[in-house]
Amino acid sequence: MSHSPPVVRRRWLPATPLQFAELAAALVLAALVGLHGLFFVRHAVQVLGYPFPLDYGEGPLLAQVAVLRAGGSLSQLYGPIDQPPHLVVNYPPVYLLCTLLVSSLTGGNALLAGRLVSLGSALACVVALGRLVEEQRTKNKEQRTGNLGTKNKEQRTGNLGTKNKEQR
Repeated sequence: MSHSPPVVRRRWLPATPLQFAELAAALVLAALVGLHGLFFVRHAVQVLGYPFPLDYGEGPLLAQVAVLRAGGSLSQLYGPIDQPPHLVVNYPPVYLLCTLLVSSLTGGNALLAGRLVSLGSALACVVALGRLVEEQRTKNKEQRTGNLGTKNKEQRTGNLGTKNKEQR
């Protein structure tokens, strides 16, 4: 009688071709996201070190932060458009105030401060999106496995409580 050795199966290895395809797609996607992340970091370092405006929009923002640094108020920047000075401020006050605060940490370099605020905002958006995706993945996984949380435990197990026959 010949005995075949027991099959040792690794938990992370896919059991079906579909699971293998899903794992391969996830690995390719992770590699692409990682590569894109490296390019993003490289570009961010280059942009943060560039001492001149990259587009037209940075100049007016620098002027608005300069008004605030000189003691001007937000009401001066966001005043009525039909009265002089005719300023167009298309960024919300929070951005300008954050840039003003960060510029005090960068030695008054409002250009670098604005770019740091924008970079921090972009990274915060990435983190928020990642958390939303993970939350949705968890919900989808719970729905597929039937694990809908502890408050629906009675419904999953069929135990609807301990009512006596008169209450039923």
